[in-house]
Amino acid sequence: MLSKYRGQHWLISQKIISKIIKSMNISMDDTFLEIGAGTGNITGQIGDKAKMVIAVELDYTHGIKMKELLKSSEKIQPLIGDFLRLRIDGLHDDVRIFGNIPYSITGPIITKIMKEYPQYKDVHLTMQREVALRISSPGGSRNYGFLSVITGLNNNVEILFDISPKAFMPKPKVLSAFLRITKKSEEWRPITDDFIEFVQLIFRYRRKTLMNSIKLSFDKEVANTIKEYLLKLGFSDKIRIENLSPEIIYELYKLIEFRS
Repeated sequence: MLSKYRGQHWLISQKIISKIIKSMNISMDDTFLEIGAGTGNITGQIGDKAKMVIAVELDYTHGIKMKELLKSSEKIQPLIGDFLRLRIDGLHDDVRIFGNIPYSITGPIITKIMKEYPQYKDVHLTMQREVALRISSPGGSRNYGFLSVITGLNNNVEILFDISPKAFMPKPKVLSAFLRITKKSEEWRPITDDFIEFVQLIFRYRRKTLMNSIKLSFDKEVANTIKEYLLKLGFSDKIRIENLSPEIIYELYKLIEFRS
């Protein structure tokens, strides 16, 4: 049974699955962590080309079917459990992450990946197109927000292609997209709980100027510190948070040494 409460839709179009496999350019040296493996219809095809696939599936019934379907493959390691609650230790550097993820928990999954698995080589995810646009949006656009910042701080993000509802079972009511996340060349900036909370707070009042938003969330001393820093960089104190890049937002966070 599909997890409807999480907005789960299985990819059933072999044409789209083949397009996904091709776009990931899989080699025999690759280890994959798959989120939401279902009964393993995509898992097995990745495993045919990769070194190993650690396939995580929440639903027990689907997990058992996946184990049975793929039991002959030594390259598949099924793991039945909730990805959001699991801590998968021992992953090698350059692990590749893939998932056809439930739409209703896309945000928590992205946040967990950025926070707990920074050793990834790249991330490829199928998700609701509207969310993919938010994640990939640059500063200054109307879709720019929390997910844009925590993902874009360390990564380049691109939508590879759209996917019709007809490719899924059951059919979602919205258009989907296949998203690629690859690391920038700069040193990784840790996505900590404190940084996550800081970004959430400053986007809480996104309709207001950044300074008014800061005043509603922090004390006067913090507000003055941020104002001085922005003016020093040549920004107006009337600027809104969506007009600041992830890098500047991270510098603001480091400046005030935010603590929850």
